[in-house]
Amino acid sequence: MAKIWRLDDGVDIHRYFAFTDQENEYYLYLSEISRSYEALKIPKELIEIEYIAGKNIREAEQINDRFWIWKDNRNQNSSALLRLSLKSTREDIKPWENEGSFDIQGMEEYLKEDADRDYSSYQVRRVVKEISDTHAHLQELIAIPYWKAWFTFQWIRENITYSMLPREAVQNVSNWITTLPSRQQRDPYSILCASFNLRRDYLQTIADRVILPEHVTGHFETAKCIMDQSARMWGIFNFLSIGKQNASQVIRDRMGKCVGMSNLFVALCRSAGIPAMTISGYAKYPDSEGGHQWAALYLAPYGWIETDPTSGRHLGDFKRKEHCFELLDSNFPGTARIFSQGEVLSDEECMALCSKLSSKQLKKFFGQVPEENTVSTVNVQKKNLFERIKERWF
Repeated sequence: MAKIWRLDDGVDIHRYFAFTDQENEYYLYLSEISRSYEALKIPKELIEIEYIAGKNIREAEQINDRFWIWKDNRNQNSSALLRLSLKSTREDIKPWENEGSFDIQGMEEYLKEDADRDYSSYQVRRVVKEISDTHAHLQELIAIPYWKAWFTFQWIRENITYSMLPREAVQNVSNWITTLPSRQQRDPYSILCASFNLRRDYLQTIADRVILPEHVTGHFETAKCIMDQSARMWGIFNFLSIGKQNASQVIRDRMGKCVGMSNLFVALCRSAGIPAMTISGYAKYPDSEGGHQWAALYLAPYGWIETDPTSGRHLGDFKRKEHCFELLDSNFPGTARIFSQGEVLSDEECMALCSKLSSKQLKKFFGQVPEENTVSTVNVQKKNLFERIKERWF
């Protein structure tokens, strides 16, 4: 069951939503909308939003990368019922069928160069040549967009190290390690004290939670291990993360965080003529979670397909339920509920959701009432819910 949850990071409260691997359609019910308008931030390339019905709603429409809802009466609370449909593919991708050219009209936005995806830079052009030369014996294969993207993904995984902080910040800590006595060069507390002029009790609290595996050797790798864990747990070194995360810088540093790795993947795809874009949201992995950026590329005939260069989940291995979209603004004043079409709701929930809908709107929402002999569990649930609402209010 998909759901919206709240994340309180001490500053803002966000609402995120992820599709499950079983369903590609959900309904979003927003209630107690008190502001004159609301804007949902789901990427239009991946998700389609359809306004079903609402109370005191004047207008609802998609404009660029936002879905806008305007209230009809500023002094009254409003509610809105929306359908969210996943547009990106779930099919098994057959690489050998992805050979033909496709019309790029309307795709220019996803092929252009910008400051973050600077694919005409020397560094990016050098990587493009390296990938091409490495697979020169596979000319027919590398001409297929799927395999271009796959070889690009593999190059990033093999050559770029994940780091939450820029190289110069890690290098600075590495330099301080060299000044310490040898017995302190693997002690997180000594390293943090030498590197940062912060309260010792605060640094001790951080150091107590840092795990430095035995296989991590060398001053730079030790510094990177300590800094990544410290930044992830407390975010106290965020002031150090200010720095370029564009494609060329990531190649120069041979390291980057999720923003840089996804920018590099998109730049390499665009330079190869494959439409691609980055996606910002939230990731919930089994062992960690936090703000995240991943990517999507367009492969005909499948459409937009998501991939995550940072976690190593590419195309068919992409875990959709782990990658969550920032559905609502952090200061959304009302309440939000996600439910599926096959979910059985209580009478109270039916009343709250559907008491203002007409018969025509109900049919649009739930579809035509199925015949009595329909055996589909979902359809039976839909029919039962439809009949309960009809009996109660119509």
